[in-house]
Amino acid sequence: MSPELFALNLVLSKSTNIPRISNCFGTIKEIIAFFHSSAKRNFVLKQKLGSELRGLCDTRWVERHESLMFFNDNLLQILQALECISTWDDVTSSSKSHCFIRCLTSTDFIVSVKIINLILTITHSLRKALQKQSLNVNTVTELINNTKQTNDTE
Repeated sequence: MSPELFALNLVLSKSTNIPRISNCFGTIKEIIAFFHSSAKRNFVLKQKLGSELRGLCDTRWVERHESLMFFNDNLLQILQALECISTWDDVTSSSKSHCFIRCLTSTDFIVSVKIINLILTITHSLRKALQKQSLNVNTVTELINNTKQTNDTE
């Protein structure tokens, strides 16, 4: 791993020490596990979403970002699946889905997921470039400067 990528991963990892950001990632992980742990719940999700939710990788931020973007882009369909499940007679599934609906519609969650998505979007191309085997110092320097410049204008 290049020193630049290591430093970027470290900075992004430290961001998860912020309680609201950490809670947001925790909620997303729990929802993914909720759907993955039951074929019946996963079926309902696939009907609404057209596919399964992707897991959040703890170590690879590019994959974590892609999973988070997918979750963020499909939040409405995920909520629809949870609403459907919340009407079931199965007390465990219905009560958990009801709790997840409350979490996903809270201001804290919505603001946190939007902020995380924005930050990861800004750093996405830089992270991908830093993972390539053949790094061109000029290209990386330009990407770093572009990322900093984007950050300054946001």
